[in-house]
Amino acid sequence: MVVYPYVVSLREGLEAALIIAILIGYLVRIKRPDLSKYVWWGVGSAIALSFGLGAGIWAVYGELGGVGEKLFEAGAAGTAVIVLTYMIFWMARNAKKIKGELEKKIDVSISRKWLLGITLLAFTAVFREGLETVLFLTASAFSNPAGTAIGATAGFATVIAIGFFLLRGTERLPIRKFFTITSILLLIFAAGILSYGVHEGIEAVEEAGHEVHWLEAKAYDFTPSTDSIFHPKEGAIGAVIQGLIGKIYLSPEWLTLIAYLLYWLIVGTYMLKVYAPTKFNGFIEKLFRRK
Repeated sequence: MVVYPYVVSLREGLEAALIIAILIGYLVRIKRPDLSKYVWWGVGSAIALSFGLGAGIWAVYGELGGVGEKLFEAGAAGTAVIVLTYMIFWMARNAKKIKGELEKKIDVSISRKWLLGITLLAFTAVFREGLETVLFLTASAFSNPAGTAIGATAGFATVIAIGFFLLRGTERLPIRKFFTITSILLLIFAAGILSYGVHEGIEAVEEAGHEVHWLEAKAYDFTPSTDSIFHPKEGAIGAVIQGLIGKIYLSPEWLTLIAYLLYWLIVGTYMLKVYAPTKFNGFIEKLFRRK
């Protein structure tokens, strides 16, 4: 699946590019462009450490097998879902404050003549995005290494192209609309990753010789023949759908389906509260209004 790693790398990479643009743009505005090198030192260090972390996770995964491999995949998927969901909502609530806070921290570093503080600021901001990207793409790479590599490469290439425009002025791009759309897409992907993690957890329990009883039974099974375009592995359309919504496509276990629906019940409610608070509160008021 290429779409998921592309959207993830584009979204996380663009967040990092925005932070870099804010830092460098502010240094230019206060007539201290000579300090931009400290920003790039932090960026380079963060990227190198992120790649090292990704290589380390992949090396550990390569040494696993059987139950350990299934548990590792389930844990990686669960961690990715938690971090991804949290950061999307955090960004929605705090996006307006980020620029001012970064500029204030630069002022403090310059006033105290601790210029490595600028490097640390850039490193921390970019490494956070790198860490999230590693977590999100790890779950995808387990099931489709080639598709993940292609999608991630294309996403980062797009970020580099957009980065040139960001350094000229972030106001030229519809940033808020972009993050709103990609946030919704990433939440759909997160629900799919959750279903994948639950599925792997069930397989780990089964391989360990235990049973989950009716929860491991198929909730439904509409898997078509292998020559169908809707087949999850052999069909072009089926592969895209399963890559988007995960293991609930065609033949999920009951536990996988329940976890998926609960995720959307909880997250969907919170999404309405964050992105449409007026309509959400109005709906709640009508729901509990006394007749």
